[in-house]
Amino acid sequence: QRARGIFNFSKQYIEPGKDKKYLDIGCNKGFLLNAGIEENFDVHGVELVTVLVKPFCNTFPEYSQQVYSDKFCDVAQRFNAEYFDLITAIDVVEHFEDPLADLKEVHRILKSNGAFVIQTPDIDCDQARTMSCNWGALKPLEHLHLFGGKNFVEFAKQAGFREVTIHDAFEEADGNFVAVLKK
Repeated sequence: QRARGIFNFSKQYIEPGKDKKYLDIGCNKGFLLNAGIEENFDVHGVELVTVLVKPFCNTFPEYSQQVYSDKFCDVAQRFNAEYFDLITAIDVVEHFEDPLADLKEVHRILKSNGAFVIQTPDIDCDQARTMSCNWGALKPLEHLHLFGGKNFVEFAKQAGFREVTIHDAFEEADGNFVAVLKK
């Protein structure tokens, strides 16, 4: 149900139509991919931890060749420019080793008027301010880069996105924000 909500939120930022291509970066167990299939999207996924996505690939063998177990920066090179209508990265961009390079790749493979939807911990949230060093999103070995809504807008524009809007998180957890990036 969470995945359907996220997918429905995300797809409202692209033009409706047939033959839509969707990529979920950090697809985990494939819940968002499944939501995309239910909406007749051609789905692709990237997940570093191969074992997580195996049940999805077993359930949907026709998509198993479209789920990649590698870093996004390496997988992105497989796609032509302006390939995807919709791309999501839920709780992922904070893990990117080189987030600017990765966002530039997202920009490259996203169609004009396509949408990139992310959720990430919010360094400007109340939890971050009040909990300081005890804030749950401070995971130096996992969360390599943290953003606030304000600095993320400027950061995404450096990667080439023309429009960036910040929204409330899909769920609070450690204090997140959602950003919708338009090409």
